[in-house]
Amino acid sequence: MSMLPFLVTMGLAAAISVAATPLFAALARRSGLVVAPRSDRWHKAATPLLGGAAIAAGLLVALAVALPSGRTLVVLLLCAGAAFALGLLDDFRGFAPATKLVGQVMLGAALFIGGIQVEIVSFPPIAFLLTVFWIVAMMNALNLMDNMDGLAAGIAAIAALMLGLT
Repeated sequence: MSMLPFLVTMGLAAAISVAATPLFAALARRSGLVVAPRSDRWHKAATPLLGGAAIAAGLLVALAVALPSGRTLVVLLLCAGAAFALGLLDDFRGFAPATKLVGQVMLGAALFIGGIQVEIVSFPPIAFLLTVFWIVAMMNALNLMDNMDGLAAGIAAIAALMLGLT
């Protein structure tokens, strides 16, 4: 199987994200959508909140281009969009941890119902629990790294590349 389509798709996603990042950062700064430095964060200067929008733009375009039309594409696009919206709303409103957790569990459940699931077990109730756990764990792992500029994006890109190569 040729890796060229995958590499082109990854390149497209990366190019869109890299090109969009300074645009979204400038928009965030002009609009005052920045996080001031705090003692529990790594950054020492005001940091724009819209970095995830640039990554989401690249991801959504790449998914739309790479995946054949059908249920999987719709489920992935809807859930990726919902995950982005959840993160953006959390940035602006500062959701309580329980509220974020409920949203993340709902996203994991939606992916499972949509046919996207952890496939290491064939017993549906366990597969459901593992899928939801994995989605919640990965979203929180990236969120914890998100207070260090560029780290979450870099780790996500490396993980996506490795998943695509396997």
